[in-house]
Amino acid sequence: MSALAARIRQGEDRARLEAILAAVGDEAGTSPEIVSALTAALYDDHPGLRQAAMDTLARLTTERGLSVEAKVVERVVALAKDPSPRVRQEACVGLAVLRDDLEIPGRVAVLEANLLDPVDYVRQEAAAALGDLGAQSAKEALAVRLADPERGVRFEVAMALATLGDNRGRSVLELALDKNRTRLDACEGLRRLGDRGAIPALEQASRRFFLPWVDRLTLLATLYQLGVVTAGSALLERTHARGREERAYAVALLGTHRVKEGLPRLSEIAQTSDPLRDTAVRALGELGDPAARPVLERLEADPTLSDELRADARWALARLAGAVDPSAIPTPVAPSDS
Repeated sequence: MSALAARIRQGEDRARLEAILAAVGDEAGTSPEIVSALTAALYDDHPGLRQAAMDTLARLTTERGLSVEAKVVERVVALAKDPSPRVRQEACVGLAVLRDDLEIPGRVAVLEANLLDPVDYVRQEAAAALGDLGAQSAKEALAVRLADPERGVRFEVAMALATLGDNRGRSVLELALDKNRTRLDACEGLRRLGDRGAIPALEQASRRFFLPWVDRLTLLATLYQLGVVTAGSALLERTHARGREERAYAVALLGTHRVKEGLPRLSEIAQTSDPLRDTAVRALGELGDPAARPVLERLEADPTLSDELRADARWALARLAGAVDPSAIPTPVAPSDS
């Protein structure tokens, strides 16, 4: 048994907790013996260790590609009913990411039950998990919670419904456009929903005078995806902004939000010594336009370019060919200090 696995299984609780959390960064974190030790910790008497073990298994799944056995998910289903609200919260998170390729008995049912949990953060995570799982059968249970007394729960419910293609929470997302803390997430929810009825609210938000540039660009990108072509033109203009971070975000959004009018600009940046050419190369892959292929092929074959840039070109070509899962491509996030 490895030293880390032994520390997870035995010793003082604080030391075991540190060992559990250390597994994410350990090269052997996905090895059978460490996964076995983490699984055993799911049954520990200490709620903090149960919670930490679930968190670590979820992170190993999303960050390291771990695939756990079905029995692990079945244990997490049981922990969604744990006496500790923090354990129940973590179980909701785990149920959204662990083995979502399998129909685990009771998973959706326990998440629906947690929509009625007395603790608001448990209800929030349950709603988010149902959306992430694509649980179409949970739409009605979610819609009822649009009347939840806690604003954060209502917002997560609306996000989940948007992910499921249900527009009953659209007004909640539109109201969230007025709040700095929820504006970007609300844009993402409205983008997923794809309901053009949200255009007036998005346009109104985008016209606010005192608005951080990252918010304004995200609003413009969302408007473009809902069919407002002029928003794409405004976004394209910001690729000439003076600030490098704003330019980088605008360039990335041209790709992730598939602003087809951005192809010439992205091709131009990708083929020059612009410091954002790597961002532009990846954006060309995300744009999804086959017309970008000749540019990317030239870059990938150019021996004078750095290995990193040529690797970006190969990634972009694979993305164009559909060999990269689009769900693995997040909306670009600007630095928090921008």
